[in-house]
Amino acid sequence: MTNSGHDWWFINHSTTDPTRPTFLGVADGVGGWTESGNDPAEVSQGIMFHANRILEDRSTSQTDDSPQSLLAKAFQATLKDDQVRGGASTALIAQLDPKTARLHWANLGDSSMLHIKAGAEKVGAQTKAQTHSFNCPYQLTKFPAEYSTHDFDPDTPEMADSGTQILEDGDIVLLFTDGIGDNLWTEEIRSLARLILKSKAEWNVADLVPALAHTICHGAHRASFQVCLRITFVFCSTHL
Repeated sequence: MTNSGHDWWFINHSTTDPTRPTFLGVADGVGGWTESGNDPAEVSQGIMFHANRILEDRSTSQTDDSPQSLLAKAFQATLKDDQVRGGASTALIAQLDPKTARLHWANLGDSSMLHIKAGAEKVGAQTKAQTHSFNCPYQLTKFPAEYSTHDFDPDTPEMADSGTQILEDGDIVLLFTDGIGDNLWTEEIRSLARLILKSKAEWNVADLVPALAHTICHGAHRASFQVCLRITFVFCSTHL
């Protein structure tokens, strides 16, 4: 396991077969497990690692897993992984299918997928957070060996919210954890994307992707330190 904070991600993209689906994922280890001496990053890294490994182990023709099916298989592999001692994580897996120009996703917890239409004039689709209560998202749990019994029914991959969206040339698809979502409204993210797109007459993808990521992450980081901009998190805490 890597000491990298609680969040983890993967991208599985073929550079040799343009018809093969691209899979992306983000996961956020649940920090409450630190109180019992467990590293929340282990489960988030485990799910993302095994999702990517499952895809890598397959031949080019064997990529028919849906995001929800892949999430379930990756979680089962994490449960069997002796290097993952215990903890819990949210998880989001998305699939970009070049044959059908469709985006498919499965999201369990409060990470987010945001689809922004070409030109960043409007939002096409987005996931909804799944929470049991304020600051308690749905989560995939691996109980440590010393937890012989537990007094609640854990969430399962089958509980993930899934969806499909048609994509068009120039659309933007963002995946992020609650470090972004707790500090920026959807409309603020769309506006930042639009500012980036308008800042140059023409962008190539290699330059646009890091520019978008840097700007949105910087905006969320800046907002997290400004009381007047932390309305998103406060609003949710008082309305859930």
